[in-house]
Amino acid sequence: RRPLTPPRRPPPVALGAGSSGRAGPSAPVCYDARRRSSAPPRAMPVDRKLLEILCCPVTRAPVERLPSAKLRAVNEAIRAGSVEFADGSPVEDEISEALITANGATIYPVEDGVPLMLADRSIAAFQVEPPG
Repeated sequence: RRPLTPPRRPPPVALGAGSSGRAGPSAPVCYDARRRSSAPPRAMPVDRKLLEILCCPVTRAPVERLPSAKLRAVNEAIRAGSVEFADGSPVEDEISEALITANGATIYPVEDGVPLMLADRSIAAFQVEPPG
Protein backbone atom coordinates (compact mmCIF):
# COMPACT_ATOMS: atom_id res chain seq x y z
CA ARG A 1 0.00 0.00 0.00
CA ARG A 2 1.36 3.39 -1.01
CA PRO A 3 1.08 6.40 1.36
CA LEU A 4 -1.38 9.11 0.36
CA THR A 5 0.32 12.05 -1.26
CA PRO A 6 -1.21 15.21 -2.65
CA PRO A 7 -1.52 15.35 -6.43
CA ARG A 8 1.40 16.94 -8.27
CA ARG A 9 0.75 20.39 -9.63
CA PRO A 10 2.63 22.02 -12.45
CA PRO A 11 4.93 24.89 -11.42
CA PRO A 12 3.33 28.35 -11.54
CA VAL A 13 3.90 30.37 -14.68
CA ALA A 14 4.61 34.10 -14.42
CA LEU A 15 2.05 36.45 -15.93
CA GLY A 16 3.09 37.74 -19.30
CA ALA A 17 5.14 34.65 -20.05
CA GLY A 18 5.57 33.76 -23.68
CA SER A 19 4.68 30.43 -25.25
CA SER A 20 7.79 28.87 -23.69
CA GLY A 21 6.25 29.29 -20.25
CA ARG A 22 9.24 31.21 -18.96
CA ALA A 23 9.07 34.70 -17.58
CA GLY A 24 11.04 36.96 -19.84
CA PRO A 25 11.73 40.67 -19.99
CA SER A 26 8.09 41.26 -20.97
CA ALA A 27 6.79 39.77 -17.70
CA PRO A 28 5.19 42.49 -15.55
CA VAL A 29 6.86 43.61 -12.36
CA CYS A 30 5.11 42.50 -9.21
CA TYR A 31 3.04 45.23 -7.53
CA ASP A 32 5.09 45.04 -4.33
CA ALA A 33 8.33 45.60 -6.21
CA ARG A 34 6.97 48.79 -7.74
CA ARG A 35 5.89 50.08 -4.33
CA ARG A 36 9.46 49.72 -3.06
CA SER A 37 10.75 52.32 -5.47
CA SER A 38 11.83 55.66 -4.08
CA ALA A 39 9.26 57.57 -6.16
CA PRO A 40 6.13 58.63 -4.23
CA PRO A 41 2.93 56.84 -5.29
CA ARG A 42 0.86 58.79 -7.80
CA ALA A 43 -2.79 59.45 -7.12
CA MET A 44 -5.22 57.67 -9.37
CA PRO A 45 -8.16 59.96 -10.07
CA VAL A 46 -11.66 58.77 -9.27
CA ASP A 47 -13.53 57.66 -12.36
CA ARG A 48 -15.97 60.31 -13.59
CA LYS A 49 -18.87 57.85 -13.88
CA LEU A 50 -18.27 56.57 -10.36
CA LEU A 51 -18.24 60.14 -9.10
CA GLU A 52 -21.70 60.70 -10.62
CA ILE A 53 -23.27 57.92 -8.51
CA LEU A 54 -21.40 58.40 -5.23
CA CYS A 55 -23.02 60.21 -2.32
CA CYS A 56 -22.35 60.86 1.34
CA PRO A 57 -23.30 57.71 3.31
CA VAL A 58 -24.75 59.83 6.13
CA THR A 59 -26.65 62.66 4.43
CA ARG A 60 -26.93 61.22 0.88
CA ALA A 61 -25.60 64.55 -0.44
CA PRO A 62 -23.77 64.27 -3.77
CA VAL A 63 -19.98 64.52 -3.71
CA GLU A 64 -17.44 66.18 -5.98
CA ARG A 65 -13.66 66.34 -6.21
CA LEU A 66 -12.01 68.47 -3.55
CA PRO A 67 -10.44 71.50 -5.29
CA SER A 68 -6.64 71.57 -5.20
CA ALA A 69 -6.53 74.79 -3.13
CA LYS A 70 -8.74 73.19 -0.47
CA LEU A 71 -6.66 69.99 -0.64
CA ARG A 72 -3.51 72.01 0.07
CA ALA A 73 -5.25 73.61 3.07
CA VAL A 74 -6.33 70.17 4.35
CA ASN A 75 -2.77 68.83 4.09
CA GLU A 76 -1.38 71.91 5.81
CA ALA A 77 -3.81 71.36 8.70
CA ILE A 78 -2.87 67.65 8.80
CA ARG A 79 0.83 68.58 9.08
CA ALA A 80 -0.11 70.93 11.94
CA GLY A 81 -1.87 68.04 13.70
CA SER A 82 -5.24 69.78 13.85
CA VAL A 83 -7.36 67.36 11.79
CA GLU A 84 -9.30 64.36 13.12
CA PHE A 85 -11.47 61.75 11.48
CA ALA A 86 -15.12 61.59 12.56
CA ASP A 87 -14.23 58.73 14.93
CA GLY A 88 -11.87 61.07 16.82
CA SER A 89 -8.60 59.53 15.63
CA PRO A 90 -6.00 61.95 14.25
CA VAL A 91 -5.37 62.16 10.50
CA GLU A 92 -1.65 61.42 10.27
CA ASP A 93 -0.99 60.98 6.54
CA GLU A 94 -1.42 63.68 3.95
CA ILE A 95 -4.18 63.17 1.39
CA SER A 96 -3.38 63.04 -2.32
CA GLU A 97 -7.02 63.24 -3.41
CA ALA A 98 -10.39 63.65 -1.70
CA LEU A 99 -14.09 64.14 -2.29
CA ILE A 100 -16.25 66.73 -0.58
CA THR A 101 -20.00 66.85 -0.19
CA ALA A 102 -21.83 69.38 -2.37
CA ASN A 103 -22.68 71.43 0.73
CA GLY A 104 -18.96 71.54 1.67
CA ALA A 105 -19.45 69.96 5.08
CA THR A 106 -17.68 66.60 4.83
CA ILE A 107 -14.46 65.40 3.18
CA TYR A 108 -13.83 61.78 2.18
CA PRO A 109 -10.23 60.74 1.44
CA VAL A 110 -9.42 58.78 -1.74
CA GLU A 111 -6.66 56.15 -1.60
CA ASP A 112 -5.29 54.64 -4.82
CA GLY A 113 -8.32 55.85 -6.74
CA VAL A 114 -10.78 54.30 -4.26
CA PRO A 115 -13.01 56.71 -2.32
CA LEU A 116 -13.20 55.82 1.38
CA MET A 117 -16.89 56.53 1.84
CA LEU A 118 -17.00 55.56 5.52
CA ALA A 119 -18.67 57.84 8.04
CA ASP A 120 -15.99 57.11 10.67
CA ARG A 121 -13.15 57.98 8.27
CA SER A 122 -14.68 61.23 7.06
CA ILE A 123 -13.25 64.64 7.92
CA ALA A 124 -15.41 67.56 8.99
CA ALA A 125 -14.50 70.43 6.67
CA PHE A 126 -14.82 73.05 9.45
CA GLN A 127 -11.51 71.74 10.88
CA VAL A 128 -9.73 73.16 7.86
CA GLU A 129 -11.56 76.42 7.34
CA PRO A 130 -10.45 79.51 9.22
CA PRO A 131 -12.99 80.70 11.80
CA GLY A 132 -15.12 83.49 10.56
